[in-house]
Amino acid sequence: MALAADDGVRLTGIGRDDSQTPSKLSSQATKVSERGDVTMVTFYNDLNLVYATSAMPIDAAGKEGDRGSAQVAQQAFRQITPGPDVQQRLPDSTVVALASGQIALYRRLAVLDDLGIVRSVSGSLDGSWSIADSQVTALGAQ
Repeated sequence: MALAADDGVRLTGIGRDDSQTPSKLSSQATKVSERGDVTMVTFYNDLNLVYATSAMPIDAAGKEGDRGSAQVAQQAFRQITPGPDVQQRLPDSTVVALASGQIALYRRLAVLDDLGIVRSVSGSLDGSWSIADSQVTALGAQ
């Protein structure tokens, strides 16, 4: 299990009982990133972890601005754990959720943006983003 804590991203195991039902968290956790501003994290596959920071308002000079700023900056990273992180390109809008899974025989990273649009990238994490489904509200109502 991966989790974002105030002092970075950590990995820990899940303890299971005799029937293999999860019963507790491991007493040990390994810090895999020092980034303390991570707000969402997912495994892309068995080796790669993808995580993103919160969106911070920036001013025209690219420095942290007030909440009324029109632009926001958000960073994402992918990391083979253990190992260094690498910048992960995000879609242009603010990402509010990350998920991954296998869809139609392709491994995909999907993001939900602040406009309710789901975008995904498949195969290589460096690929181009495509809109997976823009009817998130309608699907949620069903």
